[in-house]
Amino acid sequence: MKPSLRTLALSLSVPLAGIACANITGASDHSYTIGEHELIPAYVNAYFNYQQDTNFNNLDEPVTTTFVGSDMMQTDAFAHTFVASNTSTYLDVYGEDDGDAFLNSSGAAYMVWGIGGTQVFFNTDSPAYVTMSVYSIHHGGTGHSNGVLHFGLDSNNWDTRFDVISDPTNFNTTVGAGSHSFYLEAFSEVFSNAGEGGSFTSNNAAGFHLTVSSVPEPASIILLGMGVAAFARKRAR
Repeated sequence: MKPSLRTLALSLSVPLAGIACANITGASDHSYTIGEHELIPAYVNAYFNYQQDTNFNNLDEPVTTTFVGSDMMQTDAFAHTFVASNTSTYLDVYGEDDGDAFLNSSGAAYMVWGIGGTQVFFNTDSPAYVTMSVYSIHHGGTGHSNGVLHFGLDSNNWDTRFDVISDPTNFNTTVGAGSHSFYLEAFSEVFSNAGEGGSFTSNNAAGFHLTVSSVPEPASIILLGMGVAAFARKRAR
């Protein structure tokens, strides 16, 4: 006689009760914008803004402008994050970082750059799956402009030019127990050479999607397998 659904439930109740997954805690993020205006070789002006935000809110840095005579240097950056899920077994975070730089030079040598960045921190007491999807939202520039996307997980770091990234770049890995961090930075830079005038712009934005999910412990998987095997034997009788 084939076992009933009640028999199936009783067969699996013990191994399922023993399944243990990673406990994901301490999820938080740091959003920051960094910009610098620089007259080469003389230093002109710099600003730095750093914000810790444990509620995954947004950081929008107002436009910061410096004038040297008729020359104008400007940076504008922001970092926006949104947490879709934050439980003890699953973390799901979206974000967008934007770095912009603008320069209007009458002939002096300048360098202007801006960064919008986000760091996401989390802890896990056992191995966990991490998936990262990074993609370009928009890329543009005139004159001498450069845009680079920086991102990484723990000690692994990657750089890619905005003009070569189109489809999402996906990474999947497993991390061990401990504290971990993911970061994304949208970097924009413009510059002018001595004796060269003109207007230069660099506008770059990147997005990310990060998920962290628990991994069942091996002993729990063995218990589950034993329960399934036991049910199969009963069903075969």
